[in-house]
Amino acid sequence: MQLGDAGPAAGATAGPLLPFCDSPALVSSDSGVFFPSASRKRPREDSSSSHVHRQLLDLNRLVVDHVARLRAELVGRLRRILAAAEEGASKRLRAKEEEVELARKVALALEERLKSLSIENQMWRELARSGEAAVCALQSVKEDERKEFIGAYLLHLMRKYFKLFRNGLSDSTNFQQGFQSFVPHCQLQHHPRERLTFGEASFEAMLDQFQAEWSGIRQCTEWSTKIARSQLLEVGSPLAS
Repeated sequence: MQLGDAGPAAGATAGPLLPFCDSPALVSSDSGVFFPSASRKRPREDSSSSHVHRQLLDLNRLVVDHVARLRAELVGRLRRILAAAEEGASKRLRAKEEEVELARKVALALEERLKSLSIENQMWRELARSGEAAVCALQSVKEDERKEFIGAYLLHLMRKYFKLFRNGLSDSTNFQQGFQSFVPHCQLQHHPRERLTFGEASFEAMLDQFQAEWSGIRQCTEWSTKIARSQLLEVGSPLAS
C-alpha cells in the first residue's frame, strides 16, 4: 500500500448507517420486548478502527522504509564524497612530495655544481699565480740575458779598442769610425777630437777590474737563470724549454 492510497474515512461503512439508541426505529416483537440496534453497531466500529490501525501501521512502515532509503543514500553519498576528497588529498600530497623531491635533487645538483665551480676557480687562481710567477721569472731571465749581452758586448769593445790603442790609434775620429764599423746600426754623437790621457797600464787595470766584476755578474745571472728555470719546470710552463 502506498502513501496516496487512503482507505475509507473513519465511521464510513459499506452499508447504510444504523439508527442511534434514541431513534424511534426500534425492533419490536409480539411479546412487547424492544431490542435496540447497538449490538449491530459495535462490530462495525471495531472493524473500522482495526482498518485505521492497519493503515497507520502501513503508513509508519512506509515512512520508516523511506527514511531508511534516504539514510542509506545519504551515507553512500557521504562515503563517495569522503573517498573523492581523500583521493584528491592523496594526489595533492603525492604531487607536493614529488615537488619536494625534485627541489631536493635540484638543490643537490646546484650544490655539486657550486663545489665544482669553486674547485675550478681555485685551479684558475693557482694557474694565474703560476703564470704570473713564470712571467716574472721569464722577465728576470730576459733581463739577465740582456745584461749579459750588453756586458759581453762592452767587453768585446774594450778588448777591440784596447788593441787599437796599443797599435797607436789615438785619434778619436778613427776610434769612432772603427766603432761604427763594428756596430753599423748604432748612432754615435760627434765629440770634439781629444787624446787619451791614461796610460796602457791603467787601462789594463781597468779592464781586469771590469772582467772580474763581469764574471761575478755572470755567475749571479746564471744562478738566477737556473732558479727561474726550476720554477718554470715546477709550474709546467712551456717557457722552461
